[in-house]
Amino acid sequence: MNLLETIKVKLQELFISALAPMIEIELKKQIESESGKVVDFILGKITTAIPGDFDDKLADSIKPKLKEDFKAFLLQEAGKISDKV
Repeated sequence: MNLLETIKVKLQELFISALAPMIEIELKKQIESESGKVVDFILGKITTAIPGDFDDKLADSIKPKLKEDFKAFLLQEAGKISDKV
């Protein structure tokens, strides 16, 4: 590897290491505000596909815990971004 290639690689590493924390912060903000909507959307699709209202009641009963667990999982995964660079 010549000097120019080495400099290019080092600059890329610096750029990525500087951006990763900013990306992680923004991603966590989006997860906080949008993850519940994803759960609502998916449960809506499931309950629409299944006739009757038993599944609607079941979905409503698990929705708060599912939203909480889904958000926690996504936040945990987002927290790994800075660790990987």
